[in-house]
Amino acid sequence: MKKILTLFAVGALVSAGHWYPGVSTVSLLATAHAAAPGAMKPMVSVLTVQQKTIRETAAFPGRVAPVRQVQIKPQVDGVITEVLYQPGSMVKKGQPLYQIDRTRYEALLESARARQQEIEAVIKSLEPRMQRYASLVKNGAVSQQVYEDVKTELDELKAALLVAKANVQAAEVDLDFTTVRATITGQAGRTHVADGALARTGLEDNTLTIVTQIDPMNVDLQLTMSEALALRQRFGIQAGLPVNVKLGNNKTAYAHMGKIMFIEATVDAATGAVFLRAEFPNPNGVLMPGTYAKAEVDLGEREVLLVPQRATTRQADGTLMVWVVDAEGVAKPRPIQASQAWQDQWIVASGIEAGETIIMTGYQKIGPGTAVQTQPWAAKSAAEQG
Repeated sequence: MKKILTLFAVGALVSAGHWYPGVSTVSLLATAHAAAPGAMKPMVSVLTVQQKTIRETAAFPGRVAPVRQVQIKPQVDGVITEVLYQPGSMVKKGQPLYQIDRTRYEALLESARARQQEIEAVIKSLEPRMQRYASLVKNGAVSQQVYEDVKTELDELKAALLVAKANVQAAEVDLDFTTVRATITGQAGRTHVADGALARTGLEDNTLTIVTQIDPMNVDLQLTMSEALALRQRFGIQAGLPVNVKLGNNKTAYAHMGKIMFIEATVDAATGAVFLRAEFPNPNGVLMPGTYAKAEVDLGEREVLLVPQRATTRQADGTLMVWVVDAEGVAKPRPIQASQAWQDQWIVASGIEAGETIIMTGYQKIGPGTAVQTQPWAAKSAAEQG
């Protein structure tokens, strides 16, 4: 007889329109059963929602990239006579790396110097004549035309001397370029050429080696537009936020903290991603260009309202719901809005307030309006309950 009355009560709830979205028929049966005379109140574990201070981090994928990396290329043509460094070694700016045959460039320099000396000798002999003609033209002993011809010749020689001096400087530069030097301090990679190879300046692929600055090192990260917007809204465009990084599949954080250098002001139209660059000290060379990295940015502390994810259920329309126990011990479903997840909890934006009591376990056997018995919930007891 009691079962018939219970089913009749459920039918009455449905027909009267008292149907709660996301509440199952089982819950309605439980509600009707609990409402029956003499029914025991179901036992549920509860938690009081509180404001808590949390430290937030945001994780972004990226790649290690050098702060500076340069291709060492020849500035003059010639046969490489010697490789002057050990591949993989650290080199300093200005350190010789390759030697190109100097013979031709030494000859060109000598020729340029000889031409300069030749012009200087002619000028030296012509200047006294110019001075004599300047005196004679006043007395009419020499025509004005002769004087002008000598003056023009001297001016042309002086201009040719400037060109000759420039050619000497160019020849000296070319001779100096036969010693190929490192343009930055860093680690020199493998050599792409050997002794006896021909170095050419006109070729597209004429790299001799690559030098990479290894300390410090950049980590280039990719953010979604929403992640970048959240960072900008919270911190503006300031650089210097602390960040740590994990390399490859390594779950241990890199030993040195880095800092954000900048967040790019544009969004990649093709991918919708925003570029962020962080810089890390790399005294031991652990960070290597091209390595996959996962960076965690320290977003600092803030006060939030937390609800454990296990206390929530996802409804058909995508909304989150919790069961709230009021002061009279009656359970009611309540939709909430979460801004984001934090560990195994939701950061709640609206729908519930600090001090309210929510059901952690046992909500499967109740329905809207069910009077319940409560006991404090603890993570240990929850684990034992499975």
